[in-house]
Amino acid sequence: MYQYDKKHIEINGNIYDFDFDIRTVIQYKERFIVLLGIPFNKTEINNIYCLDAQAI
Repeated sequence: MYQYDKKHIEINGNIYDFDFDIRTVIQYKERFIVLLGIPFNKTEINNIYCLDAQAI
């Protein structure tokens, strides 16, 4: 079970915070693929993360 809001996601009671807003989350088996919404004026290139059931 997961839920997210703005810059943080909670997976099975474990919370992970991001520097940018979460655009979408896709659950695939026991993993959670997180796509961040990076503003165009930022130089950040890491906008896709994969978290496990412990949010790490």
